[in-house]
Amino acid sequence: MYRHSLRDVLIILAHSLCDEDVIGLGAACCLVDILAFRQLGYRITDEAYIKTEYEVMPAGMSGALQELIRDGVAIVYADSGGRSHLRVSVNPLEEYAFSKRELNLIQVVVAMTRDGGVARISSLIQATNGWQETRIYCAIPGSRLVDFVALPADKTPGH
Repeated sequence: MYRHSLRDVLIILAHSLCDEDVIGLGAACCLVDILAFRQLGYRITDEAYIKTEYEVMPAGMSGALQELIRDGVAIVYADSGGRSHLRVSVNPLEEYAFSKRELNLIQVVVAMTRDGGVARISSLIQATNGWQETRIYCAIPGSRLVDFVALPADKTPGH
């Protein structure tokens, strides 16, 4: 079993989803952890997630972004609409030791994001008991985050 930091997962997602904004990357990280738990038996980052009005955000997102900038691995920039984006300067496949199964899960989330955008990811996250039971700006309990209300195990994306 491998565990990775939020920083590692952000790097690989930002590398694969270069046009996605930081909010979208946060939601994608959450879905990676949900699918990993359901399919591998553990969450890849073991990160806590905070429910916002419409999305989830990793609790450590600000610190992870600051660390990436400080280490010279990434920059954060704003597009013309004011949305923040993350651009990484390393190839995560060369730098980080993800297992083949972890990489496959991450690629499923990348494909889902490209196909349906953050709205698709958000609808899946919002179909969890954790989302539905948590107040805005509170941490979603990890044990409830991975428990889908609307999707049986055989209908979970990437399964």
